[in-house]
Amino acid sequence: MVNCRSMQKENLNPLSAKGALSFSAFLWTLLATVVVNLIVYAMIRGALIPARAALDVTRIVLLYAAWFVLASLGFIVVTNCFIKRWSDILSEKVIGSWLRSLIRFCLLSPVLSFPLTIITMLFFPQSPMNGVDDGGAKSGIVSFLVTCLLVTTLATGFLPGSYFGLERAQFRESIQPYLTEASSPVASKLPSDNLILPALAVVTPLIRYLSWIALDFIRIKTMSDSIASDSKTYCSEKLGYMRVEVPDCFFNQLRKMTTDAPLVVPYFALYFEMKYRKAATEQSSKTQTSMENFASSLLLVSNMLELLERGPIFINRTEMLKPSMLLHGFGSPELIMVEAGQDAQRLAILDKILPIIEMQMAAIRKFHADAGPGLGPDESAIVAELREIEIRIKAAQRAPL
Repeated sequence: MVNCRSMQKENLNPLSAKGALSFSAFLWTLLATVVVNLIVYAMIRGALIPARAALDVTRIVLLYAAWFVLASLGFIVVTNCFIKRWSDILSEKVIGSWLRSLIRFCLLSPVLSFPLTIITMLFFPQSPMNGVDDGGAKSGIVSFLVTCLLVTTLATGFLPGSYFGLERAQFRESIQPYLTEASSPVASKLPSDNLILPALAVVTPLIRYLSWIALDFIRIKTMSDSIASDSKTYCSEKLGYMRVEVPDCFFNQLRKMTTDAPLVVPYFALYFEMKYRKAATEQSSKTQTSMENFASSLLLVSNMLELLERGPIFINRTEMLKPSMLLHGFGSPELIMVEAGQDAQRLAILDKILPIIEMQMAAIRKFHADAGPGLGPDESAIVAELREIEIRIKAAQRAPL
């Protein structure tokens, strides 16, 4: 009887997904590729640190582009390596497209890459785990793989959120106080955090990043709509700034919301903050004193600066990629896409907000110069606040990334 596996042609070409790989060829190809990917990661990461510190945009773009190309090449080699190994395990010249897609997804997933690698390694020579030719059944082997992946997915719901960078990812909990009958169907049907967290842990970094952005929009819009429709309920708390009462309901609620689930990008917060402030100005019927004018103007600048600063409102950029041990070794291009995307959106928001802040500050300084002598004891508080905000502006300009 002819052995089916002997008919499988071993293909050592790392850029080809055709053919098969024996265990030893798979192991050595994988190890060599992982080492190269880690060297590339260390070199590019080391070059990016000074480039980001110096805000050398051209160099940053070139480094990210080079990293993406090299990582993509490394990931293709790793993917082909796994596909050819499973072709050998299942004794198939070409494995099904669905299994190929599953392998690619698992290799991009920070969680599912672990069980896929471990299960693939179990099929070594003289292993108790039998390939198809050694008495195993194809359906049984594939079912075992899928079952292990499903069990891993379910297990993520019982592991600490900090392992996945999701310890403050309570999306449903953060939006709950703002859900009303008038809330959008999307917000009302947001699943529980017990479902969202395992899903975010298992999906690839890019899907997690985009999903988090979508959840941010849903949450902030729901909160903004609730404040606009029922300000008496959500804005009953008296808020002060520079010893006077100020309208700051939106940002006050934003800080509360982000305690449970921080933001990824500041765009939506900036848009709805400006929308709230415009509505608050139009609805205000009382004439403001000079101090209230100063406080209102400086508070707007302070809030905009808070959207530029690294603080509790935002998730730390490294948390978005956890756990990434295998992903760096496998050369996941999604890690680069997420990191480059974060840098790009931060530079874009700086380019948009800083000119507005500088224009506001110029107007405030002129107003202060004109009204200064008539402010009395309040002038010292205004001078101190102006100085603090100017320090924050310089800090944002000095280290934007």
